[in-house]
Amino acid sequence: MAQDSVPSSQGSVHKHFAENLYRHCIERGTIADFCRSAGINRQQFNKYLTGKTIPNPITLRKICTVLGIDEQELFGVSSLKASIPRENTQLLNPLDSLLSCSPLLESHFDFQVTELQSGLYNCYFPLPEIPGMVVRSLISVARKNNRTEFIRLTLFPATKGSAFPLANGKHKGLVCANQNEIYFFGVNKRAPYQLSLMTIEKSSGTNPGFYTGMMLSRRGNKPLSTRLSLVQADSGLSLKSNLKSLGLIHETDISLTKLRFAGMFA
Repeated sequence: MAQDSVPSSQGSVHKHFAENLYRHCIERGTIADFCRSAGINRQQFNKYLTGKTIPNPITLRKICTVLGIDEQELFGVSSLKASIPRENTQLLNPLDSLLSCSPLLESHFDFQVTELQSGLYNCYFPLPEIPGMVVRSLISVARKNNRTEFIRLTLFPATKGSAFPLANGKHKGLVCANQNEIYFFGVNKRAPYQLSLMTIEKSSGTNPGFYTGMMLSRRGNKPLSTRLSLVQADSGLSLKSNLKSLGLIHETDISLTKLRFAGMFA
């Protein structure tokens, strides 16, 4: 047997993985752009795309984080879809209904949102019951099929002795804009699948990569309405470092200087 060949049963897994990986990557741009974003060697990544090998668990998790998908989606089965009753599967993409009204919406809204650069942003918002602290989440903005989409990851690290995070959200959705504001319509792909709306003011973006606005969502069984700040992520930090920085941040943290000036802690 040739060194790169695989048994037929294993080969089908490799084949499905390679096809799904390629499809998800080109939906987000070029393969080269994805490798740069994920920090993965292009030559090694080509082996995944050709089905010669499957990445190790750490690299697989990195790939899925950048793509904003669950690992099962790369193997042809989505555990998320399987866990939701058939009548609720429309929650996976509630924006389809919104886009079906595109002739009306496109006369009032811009779905390419050229003012907002593609890339990673930190999104900060306070929790009313925890004064002096803000939540730091991570947003990935990308152009896809003449529209702008986003993924927002919110992660509260696990407490000592626990393997499970205190909170783990992945909101995925659409970005559009009118003359004055930019809107983020999203749905959490993890239970309880709540909708969210973020709006930022274009006028607040006079400082490049920094915006202020409002967020409307739910936290547990309670509505959450709060102000937010959107700050372009440090390009010098790796994706892994950005993910490690997520969670609750105290107002005295040196990285929050811009937020203090914007009145986040007023």
